[in-house]
Amino acid sequence: AFFCGLYDESTPSMVRESMEAAGQVQRKTGLQCYFFTNNLKVAGSGLEELYRKTRAAGVIYIKSDAFLPEIEQQAGKSGAVISYFDAVTREDCQLHADIAVVDETILPPAGAGQLAEALGIDTGPDGFLQSDNVHRWPVLTNRRGIFVAGGSRDAADEAAMIRDAANAVLRVKASDGTPAPLEEEEKALIDRGRCIRCLTCYRVCPYRAVTLGVRPLVSSAACERCGICVAECPREAISMPVAGGQSLLQTVRSVLETQEQPVEAAPGIAAFCCSRSAAPAAQLAACSGIRLPEGLKIIQVPCSGGVSLNHLLAAIEAGAQGVMLVTCHEGNCHSEKGNLFARRRFDELRDMAGALGYDPERLVLRTVAANMGREFADMAKEFENTLIGLRSRG
Repeated sequence: AFFCGLYDESTPSMVRESMEAAGQVQRKTGLQCYFFTNNLKVAGSGLEELYRKTRAAGVIYIKSDAFLPEIEQQAGKSGAVISYFDAVTREDCQLHADIAVVDETILPPAGAGQLAEALGIDTGPDGFLQSDNVHRWPVLTNRRGIFVAGGSRDAADEAAMIRDAANAVLRVKASDGTPAPLEEEEKALIDRGRCIRCLTCYRVCPYRAVTLGVRPLVSSAACERCGICVAECPREAISMPVAGGQSLLQTVRSVLETQEQPVEAAPGIAAFCCSRSAAPAAQLAACSGIRLPEGLKIIQVPCSGGVSLNHLLAAIEAGAQGVMLVTCHEGNCHSEKGNLFARRRFDELRDMAGALGYDPERLVLRTVAANMGREFADMAKEFENTLIGLRSRG
């Protein structure tokens, strides 16, 4: 009996090794091999073919996603007794295995933590040199210009390491072999007259773009324009122009400035939408012909972590009858924790809403991915219905 990825996600390298061993035992010894797994990872190169070959050789695969098997080693006897629920026959089964083979845990190499600290890059939950974030595939890190290849998330085979190295080269060089040009964008700017060197910006920047001298400075080559430092600065000493050279605060006011609407008009909703998730989801809904609330006004931001309490209050002051803050799912934020910063500020606003005379039900925080156009439209329409209900209650 082989056990692979029962209690934790299996890695492609360990799946390959386990399936190859099961196939060899089945073919060379004639012993019947059972392969217990939870979520079999066969997306790696050649794994699907290996799975088919070992099945053809006689290996029996048992998926245990709902109920994990119980394994008991009887005193004085070799092997193990395995009790499990068979999802195919829908029956409880018991297997007496002469040999039980358990997969290994893959750990990062020694010194990986020190290297990550020296380079200022985020690591994953197991300590590998890449965070478990969809925006980091395949070789990106939280720092521009620093790439990882090979076993950056788990153990990698030779083909994966070569592929990652090639991807890193493509990131560094343009198609003609010359260095790829850096994007020419305006970055965060620190007002030296207002800065008190509290180092908040240095601590919160997910891209390590703030360097320290006499005063903190923002590296234009490293800044990703998330706006977290702008929103977190206690002295409001950091600015970053958005569309048209305006500040985000000016953009909020200009987007929401409207003529007086009749009472029966659709409720005005200010929706702060992350440019990598909620904003594309709203565009997808519109392109798909899905109706969005008539009074919905979308304020696109580079990252929800850049939405400050002042921005949210400005939306209320501008007359928004409801405010939505729509962020990435937790763990999927390009700025790693920008959505967590946004949630903390939003909770602060809800706590003070009553004192401001603003019903907390007029404030909602939601999460979406870029491909969730239908879901974005549904949550916007649900919020619109809530606001209509509040209006009818007076």
